[in-house]
Amino acid sequence: MHLRKLWLLAGVVLAALAIVTTGSASQQSANAGGTVVFGAEQEPGILNGDIIGGNLFWGSMVISPVFPSAYRVYPDFSFRPDLVSNVKVQTNPFRLTYYIKKNAVWYEAGGPTHPITSADFIAGWRTIMTKDFKILSQVGYEDIASAKAINKKTVRFTFTKPFAGWRTMFSSQTVVPSFAIAGEDFNKVWINDMNDPKTGKPISGGPFYMPNGGWDRGKQLVLLRNPKFWGPKAKLAKAVYRFLPDTNTTAEAIRGREVDVIYPQPQIFLVPLRHTAGIKVQVGRGPIFEHIDFNMGFGKGPFNDLLKQLWMRQAIAYGIDRKSVVQALYTKTDIAPGLPVLNDPIILTASKYYKAHWKGYTHNAKKAIALLKAHGCTGGPATPGAGGVYTCNGVKASFKFKWRSGNQLRQLSFEAMQAQLKDVGIQLVADDTPNALSQDLPNGNYDIILFAWVGTPDISGWDAIYGCRSGSDHAQDNNQGYCDQKVDRLLVAANHQLDATKQYNITNQALAQMVKQVPTVPLFQKPTYLVYRTVLKGLVENPTSEGPVWNINKWTKA
Repeated sequence: MHLRKLWLLAGVVLAALAIVTTGSASQQSANAGGTVVFGAEQEPGILNGDIIGGNLFWGSMVISPVFPSAYRVYPDFSFRPDLVSNVKVQTNPFRLTYYIKKNAVWYEAGGPTHPITSADFIAGWRTIMTKDFKILSQVGYEDIASAKAINKKTVRFTFTKPFAGWRTMFSSQTVVPSFAIAGEDFNKVWINDMNDPKTGKPISGGPFYMPNGGWDRGKQLVLLRNPKFWGPKAKLAKAVYRFLPDTNTTAEAIRGREVDVIYPQPQIFLVPLRHTAGIKVQVGRGPIFEHIDFNMGFGKGPFNDLLKQLWMRQAIAYGIDRKSVVQALYTKTDIAPGLPVLNDPIILTASKYYKAHWKGYTHNAKKAIALLKAHGCTGGPATPGAGGVYTCNGVKASFKFKWRSGNQLRQLSFEAMQAQLKDVGIQLVADDTPNALSQDLPNGNYDIILFAWVGTPDISGWDAIYGCRSGSDHAQDNNQGYCDQKVDRLLVAANHQLDATKQYNITNQALAQMVKQVPTVPLFQKPTYLVYRTVLKGLVENPTSEGPVWNINKWTKA
C-alpha cells in the first residue's frame, strides 16, 4: 500500500471524514476464536522496521501486532500510553522517565516469558545509535545523552536538548528483547521471521506472534494469538495476510469471501462496495499524501542529469495539471468528492498552519515551454500540444516514471501526467514494477517516482526525509539526493521546539525554502478505505501509520 517510515512520518491533526458505515462490537456478540484473512496489496520486504528496506506500510501492519510500543496513535489522532503506564516529562534538562507496565512480558513460543524491562528500552536506544547498523532514522534518539535504569520497570533518559516528537519514540521494534539481540548483527535480525536469533523461537510482546514457517513468500503470512499477552488477549486465533498485489482483484476477493478485510488505496471499484450486502466500509482521511519525487542524483544511476536542473523540475511542475488529475480520478468517480489539490508535503490541508507553499505551481504549459526554451532546449513543440520532445544540452527530456504495478489509479495518474507533459515537450516512459517501493526507491533506481507517505499527527522527524543525507546516521530516508543546508537546519530545529506554534512556524520556513528547489510535487491527501465483511466486529478505521490493526486484539468473528 503506502510507504511509512518508523513512527516518525508526520502529518497534522486532521478532521476525519464521516464514516460511511460502521460496525460495533458492542452491538452484536461473537464467539472468541476464528481466523481473519487480510487481502494485503503489498508484501513486506523484510520484517525489521528499523533498518533500510523495512519501511513498507504492510510490513508495519505485520510488526505492530507482535512488538509493543510505548505509545499508540488513536483514530482521534491522540497519542495514548500502551506499553507504559505513564511518562514523566521534565525540562532543564529535558528528561523522560518511562514507567513500564508491571505485567508486560515477552513471550517465546513454547518457552518461558521474560519481563519487558528498562534494559529493553536502553538496548533499543543503543541499537538505533549503532553506526554499523543500517538504521532508517535516529531522530530523537541522537539527542539522548544518557540512560539510567531506575529499576526493572522504570527507565530515565536525559537529553542534550528537547525533542518535540518524544511520543513517537520507543515504538514497535525500538523496544527490543535485550536478552535476544545482545551481541547480534541487527542488520540480520528479523529479516524473514520475528524470532529470538539465539534460540530460533518466535518472540512477541504483543497480542500475536509469527510462528516458524509463518511466511510463505509470494503467498501469505500468518500470525497466531499470543496466549501469554500481558494486555487484553486477542479474541481471534489467527490473522492471515494474503498478498494480492493487483488492486483490481481485492474487490473480487472480498465479494467472494476469499478475504475478510481489505485496506486498499482508493480505487474506482471501492465505490460500489459501499452498497454491497454483507460488507461494511469506513472512510477516513489522515496524514497520508500522494506525491512525485525527483531523483537528483541518489543511487548508482544511470541518471538523467536534467533532473538536477531546477528549471527542468519547475517545467515538469508547471506542465502537470494537478487539479484536473484530482477531479478526474477522485471527484468525478465519487471516490473522494471535494478532495483538494495538496500544496504542502509536510503540513496538510486541515491544519491551521497550512500555507500552501506549492500553490504557485498551477498548470501553465506556456510557462513550462518558456523555461525549457530559455535554457537552450530545442526540438520541442512550437506551441502546447504540437508534439515533439525537447533536447536540452544534448540530453533528451525523457524520464522513466516509476510506480508500484497493479495499482489502477496510479496507472491512470501516470497516463494523465504523461499526456499533459507531452504537450510541453517532456516525455514520461512507464516504468512500473512490483518492487518499486521495496527495492527501487531505496536504491535510487528511478527518475521520477509516484508514491504516498503515511505519517502520524506529529510533525517531528521530517529531516530524516528532506534533510541532507550523510554517513549512516542522518536522513537515511532521503532517497533523492536532495540537500539544502538551510532546510536541513530548520527541520532539525523543529524537532527540538516544544511549543507547537513555534514548531509549525519553523517547519513553514523550511517549506518556503524547499519550494524554491522543487524536490517534490505534492498531489493530494489520500482518503483511506477500510472494507470488511459484516461477520467481523470491533474494527475502527485509524488513518495514520497505525493502520487498521491498531486494535486487532479486540476484533471478533461471528
